[in-house]
Amino acid sequence: MKKTHLIIVNIILLLWYFLSMIGLKIGDKYLVTDAFEEEWLFMLIPTITFVLMLVTKNVGRNIHLIWLAGWFVTQFLSHEWYTLFGKGFMGEMDKKI
Repeated sequence: MKKTHLIIVNIILLLWYFLSMIGLKIGDKYLVTDAFEEEWLFMLIPTITFVLMLVTKNVGRNIHLIWLAGWFVTQFLSHEWYTLFGKGFMGEMDKKI
C-alpha cells in the first residue's frame, strides 16, 4: 500500500475518533454523543502513534500497527461480538443495554 493511501486512511480514522469526541447530531437524532471526558486518551494515542509512523520508518509503523490491532480487537469484542452472538465476555446484551 502506498504511503499516501496509509495517510488518507489514518486521517479518516482520526476524523472518526474526533467525531466520537465531539459528538455528531443529524437533525434531532444523535449519531454519536460526545465522549471527550471519558475517552480523550483514545484520540491522543492514535494521533501520537500516527505521527510516529510519519516521522520514523519501521518503529513508528510497528507501534501504530500494534495500537490499531489492539483497538480493533477491543472494538470487535465489545461491540460486534454482541451483535453477532447476543452475549460475550462482559455478559448478555440485555443486561448490558
